[in-house]
Amino acid sequence: MEYIDSLALLVSVYVASLVSPGPNFIIVTNTSMTVSRAAGLFAGLGLAIASLTWAVLAMAGLGFLLTHFEWLHITLQVVGALYLIWLGLKMIRGATKPLKATGPTEATWRSAMRRAYVVGMTNPKSVAFFGSIFALVIMRLSGSIASSP
Repeated sequence: MEYIDSLALLVSVYVASLVSPGPNFIIVTNTSMTVSRAAGLFAGLGLAIASLTWAVLAMAGLGFLLTHFEWLHITLQVVGALYLIWLGLKMIRGATKPLKATGPTEATWRSAMRRAYVVGMTNPKSVAFFGSIFALVIMRLSGSIASSP
């Protein structure tokens, strides 16, 4: 019965992270508005595959690696910070250009899914969630399942 508490904790933290908008929300909204609804759905699929990738990495021991190898944790933080700075500078530069009133841009379902996958994999919120909380709950879950008769 203890694993149900752990699962409820995991779901509640995941829902809290889902309702706060971030890069994932922006990529799906932007793709849906500028390309098409179908491309937005494929962007969502790309994000789902990125979440699955993070979950597999967490279950394979990413949390263990990050807690035991400080240099790896710091490297991921620095790379994530540099990525966010680059995105911010790109947005600032783009803000000075006037918006063009054009129709939907040409994009394939593969490119929409690939872009969303990259955003999902480089999203710092995903790294924090799957690298710490998800891995912790999975370890607690596996411990309570193993100790049950």
